[in-house]
Amino acid sequence: VMDDDNQSVQSTPLVQQKIQKLQLRSSLKTLPRPKNDYEIVVQDDVEEVQENGVSNDVVEDQGILDEMKQLELEEKRKREFAARSQVVQRDLPRPYEINFNFLRPSSDFNQLNDYQKADELIKIELLTMQCYDNLKNPVINPMKRSQDQTDTKLMKEFLEKHPYTEFDENDKKIAEQLIQDEMNNIKKQMGHDEKPLPFNVYVQVWEECLDQILYLPSQ
Repeated sequence: VMDDDNQSVQSTPLVQQKIQKLQLRSSLKTLPRPKNDYEIVVQDDVEEVQENGVSNDVVEDQGILDEMKQLELEEKRKREFAARSQVVQRDLPRPYEINFNFLRPSSDFNQLNDYQKADELIKIELLTMQCYDNLKNPVINPMKRSQDQTDTKLMKEFLEKHPYTEFDENDKKIAEQLIQDEMNNIKKQMGHDEKPLPFNVYVQVWEECLDQILYLPSQ
């Protein structure tokens, strides 16, 4: 270090330290300013961790996932359709309008005998199934462009009083067996057995059914 008289003097450690700091600061000033541009790179082979904690390296194709989902929806639709009435499943003709007037007044129910009560319960069940089917699968009258809102309201009100019940397969099998037993009992009591029904008896039964409950599209 030179003094004012240009004479050399010995530098102390403190002076040397300051000189080094000044030199370092001068060198740092010559460096370019930082841009702070960072790029985060994720590895392509990052393992996908499943819920059970086991890694899964296989990434399923989205097309396969969509196809599996579609198959599940189709199976669900088939199960729901299999639980519907035979009229809907077999696409049988149904009336455009539901007749609620053939029910007896509810106030008279307790005055009916057992056969009449059973008849009313059957009618209620028939109407319940008709309302449910018509709301789920409407029958559009060709003379009308859409289902009458009044009819829709009446069907919903009826189902609120008489909710539709879905039964499992075991209940259905039991019901089918009871119906078959009743059919066999009637055949035995009427003496039909396996013999063909006489034509005049067949005509009589047909006319009675036609007059009371049978629905035909031509009517």
